[in-house]
Amino acid sequence: MSSRTSSSSPQGHTPPNHVVLVAPAEGDGRASVSTIVIAQGLRYWLLAAWALSLGVCCGPSVALGWFAGCCVLGLVRGRVERALTRSARVSVGAELTVIATLTSAAWALAPLWAWRTHGPWSLAATITFLFAGVLLVATQFRHLPRRALIVATPYLAVLAYVLATARSEPGRWALLAAVGVAGSAILTKAFFGRVHKAQIDAFQAEQARLIAALEIARDEATAASDAKSAFMAVISHELRTPMNGVLGAAQLLRNGALDEPAQELVAVIDEQGRTLACLLDDILDFARIEAGKLEVSLVDVELAPLVRRIAALWTPRAQEKGLALDVTFAPQAPEALLCDPIRLSQMLHNLLSNAVKFTDAGAVNVHVEAAQSPGSERLRITVADTGPGVTAAGQARLFQAFSQVDSSSTRRHGGAGLGLAISRRVAGLLGGDLHLEPSQAGARFVIDLPLVRCAAPQILSEPEAPDADSPARRVLVVEDHPANQRILAAWLEGLGHLCVVAENGAEGLAAVRQGGFDLVLMDVNMPVMDGLEAVRAIRLEGFCVPIVMLSASAGETDRATGLQAGADGYMAKPVQFAALHAVMSRLGSHVRVPEVGAA
Repeated sequence: MSSRTSSSSPQGHTPPNHVVLVAPAEGDGRASVSTIVIAQGLRYWLLAAWALSLGVCCGPSVALGWFAGCCVLGLVRGRVERALTRSARVSVGAELTVIATLTSAAWALAPLWAWRTHGPWSLAATITFLFAGVLLVATQFRHLPRRALIVATPYLAVLAYVLATARSEPGRWALLAAVGVAGSAILTKAFFGRVHKAQIDAFQAEQARLIAALEIARDEATAASDAKSAFMAVISHELRTPMNGVLGAAQLLRNGALDEPAQELVAVIDEQGRTLACLLDDILDFARIEAGKLEVSLVDVELAPLVRRIAALWTPRAQEKGLALDVTFAPQAPEALLCDPIRLSQMLHNLLSNAVKFTDAGAVNVHVEAAQSPGSERLRITVADTGPGVTAAGQARLFQAFSQVDSSSTRRHGGAGLGLAISRRVAGLLGGDLHLEPSQAGARFVIDLPLVRCAAPQILSEPEAPDADSPARRVLVVEDHPANQRILAAWLEGLGHLCVVAENGAEGLAAVRQGGFDLVLMDVNMPVMDGLEAVRAIRLEGFCVPIVMLSASAGETDRATGLQAGADGYMAKPVQFAALHAVMSRLGSHVRVPEVGAA
């Protein structure tokens, strides 16, 4: 916020005996006081300098009288200007011009008295006063030439009087020469002042144009990022919905009475479907990272079970290739730490996937340890293999998105080249890093994260496997996709449950109102009434039936929104029936399940 002294006008120009000031920003009190003190001192220094010169020509009494009168006039003028600028009128330029002209008239008395004394210094003092006065006016009103001419009228009148009353020819010609020199200097200054102002205006206009262009570009980039995020969310939903049907059908077929060749074909469908689901997750995570919308949630995590569980997922594949997959823990390794278990699992999954994929013989080792660094403790998880390793050329693009060490048409291994890029960025979000360490054989990747130890969290016991005597439940399936309706109904009925299907949230709400359901499986995106609105309505009406949301919207925000709406569990499609059965068992045991991730 800028401010002005009591002598400044609303237009930003000051009369002749005042100085234009722009105070520092509000809050910088010392600088503001210092600026004001300097300005007041400069004004009275100018008056004192003029009075001193006037005293040489006219004597001390005249000089002191003129100095006192100008000071009193300045105080009166300041009060009047403050009153005018605080008035409700839009423009007070005319009044301020009159006040400035009256002040110039008081200052113009100095050259007039100096000339009338006809002393040895009169000519020099008169020329100096006139030149200084007109220069002050021209400087302070450099952008308003007409107003400057009006305010300078008293000095011009004194100049005319001096020229008319010059007694000797040499004095007249000396005065004329001085006026010519001073006038040309003032005109030159005014001209270059106008040129300088034009340059400043042009620069400011260009600055404003560039700022406007940058703002437009920023808004367009933001809109493009939002559009990309919305597009990825739609694509995620549209791909996960049919994928849920494909993988669900494969799971049902694997549990059916098929001969061995058919079982193998179904296993291929299931395995490739899961691979496609993982690839989709990677693409969506990368899009969230690029948009700056991938978030981490730090909670207490028991480390050893998490690492062993991820390693167990890759043990069958390693055994198929004749590889040993070992997990070891150093004595100082933490039992539990503060971390995001989903993101830590994601990094481990990507590293083990690459290690098993690229290693044809030997072993894959996972080693967990704690390391000391200056001022903090670090968690180091090393994944080492005995594969071909990474060449120097490959290391340059190892962590680049959509890049692979072997990108030739004859490459042996597939993949989109996103796993390491995502893992490194996730490590960065957790305050750490993922890097490749030198190794004599194979590749050696290290996850390096800040270590905050904590007490081991309490783990809910796993539900017992279902048996034939488990009580049948009446389950309401709220789902609009016909294939998913058939898959869920077939699976539930195969377990002995009674299944009722509603095609949208409104029908689901009406069914709940009729009562008699032990569980509700609720989709999110549906016509008429979506799942979130239906869940909120069910809870608002006081129904306590357990609700598990099954949605193709798999983001962390989607999970949080579903749980806040009142759901007891949230699973992302494609749904793994084993995980869904575990959730149903826990809910049947009256154990609330805060969140369930996609398998």
